[in-house]
Amino acid sequence: MDALSREASLPLAGPLYVDSLSGESGPAANYADMLHHNAEVMHTALGGATAE
Repeated sequence: MDALSREASLPLAGPLYVDSLSGESGPAANYADMLHHNAEVMHTALGGATAE
């Protein structure tokens, strides 16, 4: 992903949790927190767009 980001001159949005959770004090300590964290990262990366 880093190489693709550099080649496209686009920044990475942030870490998404897919196959694992963060530690207990991290942003994805359980499954529900993981879903919320990933949604927030993608929402922010897309400019805060909302569905109409």
